[in-house]
Amino acid sequence: MRKNDIRQHKPTRNAASKESLLTDPGNNQLETGVSGWTLVKRWKDARKRYERQGVLVEKHTLEKAEKECLSDEALREKRRERDAIRRQRLDVEYIDKFAKKIRELFPHCPEGAEIEIAEHACMKNSGRIGRSAEAKEFSDTAITLATIAHIRHTMTEYDNLLANGFFREDAREAIRDELDEIMDKWRKGSSVMAEK
Repeated sequence: MRKNDIRQHKPTRNAASKESLLTDPGNNQLETGVSGWTLVKRWKDARKRYERQGVLVEKHTLEKAEKECLSDEALREKRRERDAIRRQRLDVEYIDKFAKKIRELFPHCPEGAEIEIAEHACMKNSGRIGRSAEAKEFSDTAITLATIAHIRHTMTEYDNLLANGFFREDAREAIRDELDEIMDKWRKGSSVMAEK
């Protein structure tokens, strides 16, 4: 009997099924001949290392793992829903704390601007400053950078300059005085609030 008759290659698509395969203690006795699975690796000359290609699985082991995967699908779905709600609650709390820190550093910013800045800067998967490790510690630098970005894009001609062919550095230099003036008013206050 050929090796392919006993085992079949299982691409690692379903994480739960794969975990079931790899955590079952009866599946990892390859040395004794009572094998259930093995990792498939290929040597890559360019990288000078082995790279994982997938899992080679005996048919009965695969069927057992798939049954286990299907049996706890409802439990995993409930857990995903519960975790999503928890993450959303934590996200709202994080944005609220971020906004309070903005208000603390810039007490004279227009009412509601801190929420707008925080929501934009902290948008998930955006790569913006509000999702950085520094921002999650509520550092003054990260909060200030988020505020500067908001002022630059919403209260100056920065976006218009970029649209008209200015390089980023030149556009930033062109609006620097206006930006600094607004930042000072938001920090220290004045009789005329900077609004556009």
